[in-house]
Amino acid sequence: DVCCQLEQEFNPIVTATCKAGYMTIKVNTTQAFGGAVHAKDFRSPSCITYGNGSHMTTLGINLLAPQGSPEYCGVLVNNKSEERSVPISVRIHRTLELADDKSYVITCGKAGFKNT
Repeated sequence: DVCCQLEQEFNPIVTATCKAGYMTIKVNTTQAFGGAVHAKDFRSPSCITYGNGSHMTTLGINLLAPQGSPEYCGVLVNNKSEERSVPISVRIHRTLELADDKSYVITCGKAGFKNT
């Protein structure tokens, strides 16, 4: 009998920094994290990282990779504001998608980043 109940509610703190066309996403968890952090709908090696049991997991995304390249992670570009957004998923389990998984859209503007 496999139980999927978490000891605490899964509520990661997601922050990001953007510099020179590169976004660094940090996921901070209260519990040891062994799940996956990836760009939504993109699971190529450059768009996904796995927790190693620590409380901090980092994913780097190339914001300038052209569509179709192996480094492209679904970055959305607003041509008016020049903001770049990446929808990401933080998954509790490495391979299963669960109801408690979290989704975020991280946006890099000229002034830094916004998390919605």
